[in-house]
Amino acid sequence: MILGSKWSLGRPIDTRTLVMNACLLIWAVRLAGHITCRHTGEDYRYISMRKRMSANGPCMYYLLSFVLIFMLQAGLSVGVNYTCLFTTAFSTAKAVTTLGASSGMKWTDWTGTSLFAIGFLIETLSDH
Repeated sequence: MILGSKWSLGRPIDTRTLVMNACLLIWAVRLAGHITCRHTGEDYRYISMRKRMSANGPCMYYLLSFVLIFMLQAGLSVGVNYTCLFTTAFSTAKAVTTLGASSGMKWTDWTGTSLFAIGFLIETLSDH
């Protein structure tokens, strides 16, 4: 959403931001495809959690569902994706060149991209 708004406003976007968001998109598509192919019905873990949480009554079921499922997933999503969100929001080609650095990829960017590629390969192979 941040990248799309920058793009629509005509703000400059540097290479590292595009690469980082491309990696995130590729990972998300892989994960969504894996989950879609793996599950044909409701996940057995959620069925088990629902049974355990329902034992304490409907009020506790809704409270525990909200905290342990929805809020935990939201918190983990923000925590895991924070670097991509931060880089996309505050990194622009104009800001990078203003500081005197090149707007290209740095060694840390190449290291991160290589780690992504290795992790992606391992996860893709382990999905099968």
